[in-house]
Amino acid sequence: MYASSQDSLAVTVEVQEGEPSVDLPCQISHKLQDIVTVKWSRFDLNPNTVHQRDEADDLRGQNQVFRGRTSMIPDALDSGDFSLTLREPQLLDSGIYICSMTEDQEETALSGVQLHVKGQLPFTPPRILGFTTLGKSLKQHCRQGAQSYLRYLVV
Repeated sequence: MYASSQDSLAVTVEVQEGEPSVDLPCQISHKLQDIVTVKWSRFDLNPNTVHQRDEADDLRGQNQVFRGRTSMIPDALDSGDFSLTLREPQLLDSGIYICSMTEDQEETALSGVQLHVKGQLPFTPPRILGFTTLGKSLKQHCRQGAQSYLRYLVV
């Protein structure tokens, strides 16, 4: 079982290691006129692509850590539900996931999701306090333990 809470534009999702899957939410409310590219990323990884979809899944640039463990609903582009399902969550999956959309060659961050996979080992990932879009970059307000910091990411 997993729980989620929303704080500003950031969502926190917690799941126990060993669960079959966890959903990372990302939705838009307006109807899309054109084919867009939806990308889930983790900027602390290289390559940073977790999952990518345009007319179909495009997993050529996907980070090997996620190979065979991610999916989006088949009609994601029609429904506006870009949520990502991550199968067999592991401790190292804990981190900050960014859902972004590219339309007319312009990329827009749609949501940030803080995933915390709970396991046997004590681990406290950074917590997103909020984020602000700055053109093609994000300014994240994070806290890890008693330390607060800003992190700038290019999307």
